[in-house]
Amino acid sequence: MIPAIPRHDLDRTAGEALAQARVMCDAALHAAIDDLPKPLRHMAGYHFGWWDADGAPDRADAGKAL
Repeated sequence: MIPAIPRHDLDRTAGEALAQARVMCDAALHAAIDDLPKPLRHMAGYHFGWWDADGAPDRADAGKAL
């Protein structure tokens, strides 16, 4: 049986749902990436849009984070 979707969830846009999911997952994702060896951590953080190619924090939109 598929559980019912709460009514308030049906009124959200896809963008709103993704933004909420990002808030819920972001801290755990950062913690997991922080545990990687430095070269992998740098590469992963770059691809998530957290910093630029030189490792400086990137203030640009991080994209979909999918």
